[in-house]
Amino acid sequence: MQASEGTLNTGKFWPVLRYALFRLTGGRALYGLTLLGGTFPFRKHRIDSPWAGEPARGEAIATGRYHFAGQTIAQERNPWEAAGASPDWLCAMNDFRWIRDLQAYGSEIAILKARALTSDWITRNNNLASIRLYPSAWKPAVIANRISTWLRHWPFFIENADPLFQQQVTQSLRRQVRHLTRVSPFGPQNIDRFTVAKGLVIAQLSMPNLSVRLDKVMDQLQEDLSKQFLADGGPATRNPEDLVAVFREFVEMQAAFQDAGMDVPGVILNALDRCAATIRFFRHGDGGLGIFNGGREGHPAEIEALLRRSGSKATAPQRLPHCGFERLQAGKTIALIDAGAPPPAPYDKHAHAETAALEISIGKDRLLVNCGLDSSPRWQEVRRTTAAHSTLTLDETNSSALRDKGGFTRRRAACEITRHDGDGPSWVTVAHNGYVPSFGLQHTRRVYLSEDGTDLRGEDKLEGSSTKERAAFKIRFHLHPKCSVSLVNNQSSALVRLPGGSGYKFRCKGAEMSLEDSVYMGDGELRRSQQIVLTGLAGEEATIIKWAFHQE
Repeated sequence: MQASEGTLNTGKFWPVLRYALFRLTGGRALYGLTLLGGTFPFRKHRIDSPWAGEPARGEAIATGRYHFAGQTIAQERNPWEAAGASPDWLCAMNDFRWIRDLQAYGSEIAILKARALTSDWITRNNNLASIRLYPSAWKPAVIANRISTWLRHWPFFIENADPLFQQQVTQSLRRQVRHLTRVSPFGPQNIDRFTVAKGLVIAQLSMPNLSVRLDKVMDQLQEDLSKQFLADGGPATRNPEDLVAVFREFVEMQAAFQDAGMDVPGVILNALDRCAATIRFFRHGDGGLGIFNGGREGHPAEIEALLRRSGSKATAPQRLPHCGFERLQAGKTIALIDAGAPPPAPYDKHAHAETAALEISIGKDRLLVNCGLDSSPRWQEVRRTTAAHSTLTLDETNSSALRDKGGFTRRRAACEITRHDGDGPSWVTVAHNGYVPSFGLQHTRRVYLSEDGTDLRGEDKLEGSSTKERAAFKIRFHLHPKCSVSLVNNQSSALVRLPGGSGYKFRCKGAEMSLEDSVYMGDGELRRSQQIVLTGLAGEEATIIKWAFHQE
């Protein structure tokens, strides 16, 4: 039965009103009053953590040394206000996921430390205005991780504690869950929404009288998936690391339903299959991820554990046409090619101008890479430029125009893709118009891989009516730091030695070859490396540069 025109939809009215109160008061005491009261929560299902912690980290935390987000701070008392702490460090401190490290350490000291820090946090945040006073502690994803951690590690540090401490925890959980259910539908459209869904799922399965509506959580989850994931399973951000982060949340939700003895909802099972296939698409031979759009390699063992835990057998596709990536694989060689336009707003904030960028791995060795991500402000914008990727630039101009503080201007490269597969070699052609507005030239890259994977060739072509007399091009091939390289044959070719010992000869036609310094940040650590650079001038007619890697 449909509501008649003018009928108040109370199902949507009250959530909007409560959220409006939160926004209008800025989380002050008046809003804090609305989080009090209600039924006292009780535990029904034991929901365990699917992940083990690190004993060494747990020992450090037990002695007041905290290493989060690349920053180590030693502070025995009140770490919530640690001097010099970065925003990411404060979020990690407040989300309590480090409890699993204390549990892995396993001593009585660790249990007492977990209780002391939890009690201290609750006392600090019992203030009715704490949401306004301590914003790092009350971000939706931080709340969700804290709720999940307390409930999943309940037997470790809460179950056998004194009744007063248990009462403190359950009252705080009720308040946190109530706030999270109010703000979760209205937050920004980013991957944190999947963390929030996980927190609400674990809260309801563990303590059913917290009154979380699982059907509404699943509906919201489906809506968020439709917005943040494309038809081929690729993330809207085009960042493989985001994909793994979301996959982890779905694996944890699946585990929670299984621990509660309940059927896993279809929306979660379908998401697991789609994510698993796409993760396998982005994996190199070492098990890590391709470095695209601000992502990092990740930890191969963790990625493998996630895939195994999910139970999904979905295989990697050859291409992601909606997300805009192509994969060539033969023998031990894997080539990943960015063959898409930059993502649309709001998913483009951290995306890179990397159209036609190429990465290559051979067995467990990475050969060609993109420069990747580093937390240092010095590199935050540099790493987004086209020059930080293994592709072509014209007059050191980006293939899509970057905004200074994230995102892109209206000049965005659009791509046309052709692909050939079948018996014998495979090839992919990526043509983009990113340089047409500034130079009148279209860039086309073709990548060819032999059937046995030992011969990888490419061609970069510039064609069109140039608006500049002689635009200078550079084609960069950033090498992994573990590779060594030297120019041979009067600098007409290069010999690249992989860490495993095999050698590949690189040769080119139509450009001058040189070696330059580079940096690599794909594993989160800044390391020096080298790059092969091909240079020349675009002519009035089509300019064609051919190159090849061939195993020696």
